[in-house]
Amino acid sequence: MIHKQRSVGRETAHDAIPLQDLEHSGEWNLAFRKRRDGSVPHRMTLLDNDTYNILAEMPGSKTASGHPVRWNLTFHRVHGMYSGLDGEEGNKEHCAVVSTLFAYHSRVSGWVESGGRRFEFGSDDVSSRRYRAYAAGSWGCKLPSGSPAIRYPWTWAWIAIPGDEAANPPRPEMGLAVGTAVFQLNSTLLGDLYGGYANVGVGTEVVAASFADLHHGSSVAEVPLTKSSSDGHLRKYTLGYESWARGADEDGEFEVPLVQSYDVHTAHWRFQLRFESEIGQYFRCPVVLERDVAGVAAAAAAAAEGGAPNRLQVFSDYRAVGVRTHVRIWHRERTPEEFAATRQAALRSGSPAPLAVAAPAGANATEWTEGAWTRVVFDGVVDTMNALEYAYESPINEAAYRNYVKPQQFD
Repeated sequence: MIHKQRSVGRETAHDAIPLQDLEHSGEWNLAFRKRRDGSVPHRMTLLDNDTYNILAEMPGSKTASGHPVRWNLTFHRVHGMYSGLDGEEGNKEHCAVVSTLFAYHSRVSGWVESGGRRFEFGSDDVSSRRYRAYAAGSWGCKLPSGSPAIRYPWTWAWIAIPGDEAANPPRPEMGLAVGTAVFQLNSTLLGDLYGGYANVGVGTEVVAASFADLHHGSSVAEVPLTKSSSDGHLRKYTLGYESWARGADEDGEFEVPLVQSYDVHTAHWRFQLRFESEIGQYFRCPVVLERDVAGVAAAAAAAAEGGAPNRLQVFSDYRAVGVRTHVRIWHRERTPEEFAATRQAALRSGSPAPLAVAAPAGANATEWTEGAWTRVVFDGVVDTMNALEYAYESPINEAAYRNYVKPQQFD
């Protein structure tokens, strides 16, 4: 987490990489410098508009295995967009945590070293077709909150499926990033706020969708606040949970749904993702919210003395990778609305009204629905190059809290 000093004297609670240790050049190049010896353990360099390199290392004291890790990886964007400025401009007042998906689906090449072993990626034609990577940034100072906390999470899921020109028919590159959040507004008039976002790339086609509903989960009917898609309109966006399970680590106990099922339906596309995880796949990523300087100092002092009267909000992002996932993607050549418009235009002109069209070539044309063939783009199970998250303010023990709120240095 990068320290961000504001003009009003606010800073991050978890000061892992202070602002004075950050070097910035050009529009994108970043480096984190160690205070003690001046070395640079992290460096990100922009090579061109779609390509960047990350050279970094992590000491053994900060890894689960106890072995230091070094990596030198070059990412080439397949799907993603630079949306940081737009997102910042529209989020200044609310400061909700948002993501900028600048390269959520990328080809990757380079190496990773740990424990005396070296793993290489993209050094030959086979591995360059096989491996993909995720890259995005998040910023903001407000996360979902409410009581009970487990009902007010953020969720996030990512998956990349490499293209295959040799397949019949050829399979395009596919990258999907989806997520939701629930906020308790403490307002009888508004109820809880539930929103979601999706960005999906299929070959050269990119579909973005978002929605927000009021009165989520209440006895009152949900009230749509916004619902939109770059593909005409958003018909449906749902997320279902199944198979809740309990887990524990050194910081405390937690509960997550092992199965998350997304269903996003726009004018011409439908994307279904069913993630089936196991409790042993999850690990915790702590996120400490930004607070004013006095609040941070008071919480840190109280924690050092064994108490915490001014507790900060510590989110736990429970994340699983390599999850078994059933992915189904359909594309509709014409929507019912487009078919109806064509039919009405033909009737007005006196021409025979079109009742059917020939199926598109290929075995993937599977279904005739409301005046259009629906083409199955992908229907299969994958268990690599994906990640699943369920994040909320779960209980943590006092030792973990004291560790999270105290100032830390990357040494």
